[in-house]
Amino acid sequence: GTEGRVVLRLLVHENGAPGHLSVVESTPPGIFDQSAMEAVARWRFAPGRREGRAVPTWVLLPVRFDLASR
Repeated sequence: GTEGRVVLRLLVHENGAPGHLSVVESTPPGIFDQSAMEAVARWRFAPGRREGRAVPTWVLLPVRFDLASR
């Protein structure tokens, strides 16, 4: 089985959509980067809040991969 971890930095917009994705760290390097970015780009998040209003928020998000062998 292959395992890996990618930490992404992204901006969660007021509507919950992710943007400005970039890889901060990956182990093993370069193996899962593209897959992590493509998956997270399709996700929706609860936006950050300030004084009751949705605001854009920078987030560090770890994405773990664990591919079990058959």
